[in-house]
Amino acid sequence: MQVQATENKGEGPFMKIHIERIIGLTMLNEIGNHDFDSLPVLFFNLPETVPLRKYSYRANKSMAPDDYVTGLKAINKPTLVLIGSEDEAFSSAATKEAILKNSNGEIQIIDKASHNGVRHNAQSFIFVKEWFSKL
Repeated sequence: MQVQATENKGEGPFMKIHIERIIGLTMLNEIGNHDFDSLPVLFFNLPETVPLRKYSYRANKSMAPDDYVTGLKAINKPTLVLIGSEDEAFSSAATKEAILKNSNGEIQIIDKASHNGVRHNAQSFIFVKEWFSKL
């Protein structure tokens, strides 16, 4: 099994992605076979006491809807999106454009933060505190 790791500076890889399995299951899904959608494809570097340490193909697929525009337009609550400028999973520029174009949400780019690094960055907490104070 070859997996791609996303780096979490100072903590080792936070997440490993089983790319080959995702590709294979996507191909099976394209021909209507969903028998193996429960197989894990994302593995999180968390203590064994944490109940959620992996995501199935089905869970992974649900995080990225095919029609994100409809999903964003359906949001009718205040929304804040934080994304790292060095996010490995999402393009910060494309995400910002999608949020601003298709919702009333606010987006903040966290300078020099990775996907997982956003939750450790002091600037994230400042943005969240300021955002909540405006509600």
